[in-house]
Amino acid sequence: MKYALFPNPLTNGGNQYRAITQISGSKDLEAVIDRMILLGSTITEADIRAVLTEAIRAVESLLIDGNRVNMGGLVQLWPGITGSFDGKNDAFDSARHRVSLHASAGRRLLKTMREKSDPARIDGMPPAPLVFDFIDDGSGTLNQQITPGDIGSIVGSKLKFNPDSPDEGLFFINTADNSETRLAQIKRNLPKELIFRIPPDLPLGQTYRIEVRARMRGSDQLRTGELEAVLTT
Repeated sequence: MKYALFPNPLTNGGNQYRAITQISGSKDLEAVIDRMILLGSTITEADIRAVLTEAIRAVESLLIDGNRVNMGGLVQLWPGITGSFDGKNDAFDSARHRVSLHASAGRRLLKTMREKSDPARIDGMPPAPLVFDFIDDGSGTLNQQITPGDIGSIVGSKLKFNPDSPDEGLFFINTADNSETRLAQIKRNLPKELIFRIPPDLPLGQTYRIEVRARMRGSDQLRTGELEAVLTT
């Protein structure tokens, strides 16, 4: 695990720095399966994929039923609801409220990371937005499709930007001509999550890259983070 040191803007002068981990990459379920085989699993690749797929379906079902799920000390997941309610007798309205999901690292995972990680300091790049995944509500896909006019969300790190700064924000970039569309209807602008309405006038049959551009706290320099996947309308 690599980390780099950067000045700590929360301290008043002095020689105080903070460590920021340098993410090596983004891995999916296939990478988990490959690592299980590399670590000596005696189960076949097909069986591993089937079991993990069914485990994910079971977790989804438990969460939909309103349960808190502890995945063997790996991670804890629990459902939530966002949005304001007009009085104690108000009811859930999908136009004003949204089902959300909360997660926190489990004790086993934290214990393993603390005991077995070997942090190594490197000269890292300055902090920038990290874009991990794009979720398209219209198609229910991950890092694949864009549904114009529907709701999309991005998860990552250091995503929050200043909406009043025209060069900051969430941008869809057409790969054919590099034309940019800056998204205006941002419903949630948080460091780890962006929720937004996808422009309804995006032409179909086009491919897009996604970039998040923002200035990090204490810096005047614009930083850019990009989703690895290319998406199709």
